[in-house]
Amino acid sequence: MYQLYTQKIQKSGVYICHSFDHYIAAKVFPTAAAGSFASQAWLDDIPADEHPLNQQLCECFRMMFLNQENTPSAYLKRSIEADRALKMYYYAMPQEMAARAFEACIQDNALKNAFLVQGTKMSTEARLGIYPHGNLRKQLNQALMLYFYQLGSALEKKKR
Repeated sequence: MYQLYTQKIQKSGVYICHSFDHYIAAKVFPTAAAGSFASQAWLDDIPADEHPLNQQLCECFRMMFLNQENTPSAYLKRSIEADRALKMYYYAMPQEMAARAFEACIQDNALKNAFLVQGTKMSTEARLGIYPHGNLRKQLNQALMLYFYQLGSALEKKKR
């Protein structure tokens, strides 16, 4: 029972990211179908509302899914390879890739929270290569932290 509880807690970061991905989809991509994920809407090339925060989030998605040549990123390719090896479609789902990028960002943060996330560096999944790593991980971390900083600042201004 303790192990099951611990696994649920360790997936909290994924649940938070999925919830945010769902919530923000309608704000960034107003023509996306109800219940969509923003990450999927971006991949489906649904037009984003013109706003600096939306542009910043779309840049995060671009980094996750595409390389400098606008072809599939190494992160996407590794996720596809993991799915092929396991004969399923899971790790390459946009919402799963976004959740793992968010998890990696949280784990790399100076403020540690093992209940929110762990395992993005040394776990079996990490060894499979399904988390961003190297320069992409650093770039995504910076882009995600900038996005959430700017989002927090905008919400704070709105409260005043």
